[in-house]
Amino acid sequence: LIGFILSIAVGCCLGMFFYALLYYGIFVILRLFTGGFHANTYLSCNLVFLLVSLSTLGISKIMMYTNIYSIVAHIIIIFISAAVVIKFAPIENENKPLNFEKRIRNQKISRFLIIILSIFACIMFFFMRNIAITIALTLLSVSMLMVVSLIKPKEMKKSEQDQ
Repeated sequence: LIGFILSIAVGCCLGMFFYALLYYGIFVILRLFTGGFHANTYLSCNLVFLLVSLSTLGISKIMMYTNIYSIVAHIIIIFISAAVVIKFAPIENENKPLNFEKRIRNQKISRFLIIILSIFACIMFFFMRNIAITIALTLLSVSMLMVVSLIKPKEMKKSEQDQ
């Protein structure tokens, strides 16, 4: 509920209520099956989510009202996002381990979702560019949180070894 309120508040502040709903829906559904970065505390979780929401919707707004976002940039963002999800999803959380069946199920669902959303975003680029931008940047946000979760344990282990 707090995540929903945060994303809607960001959307309202940016004048992007509809896009905030779109962002939140895609983010939550995709994240449910891909996994990714998990903060250590509830407060830091909400702060990270607020920062990601503000970044995603803020950059979306900038891209919507400038001519610097092209179909090439769109395809690159979608390709990177899809590649990360297809290669690494699902990423397990130590507090919520997945059994083999659930891991395979989440992997299939996350791949299906990223492919459908990627195709939809590419089609929408030609008809409703603002929706396409929001979808693409949301996919990128989810995939980057996955990358952060893959890097974070390695960084922690390295700093422990250095001490």
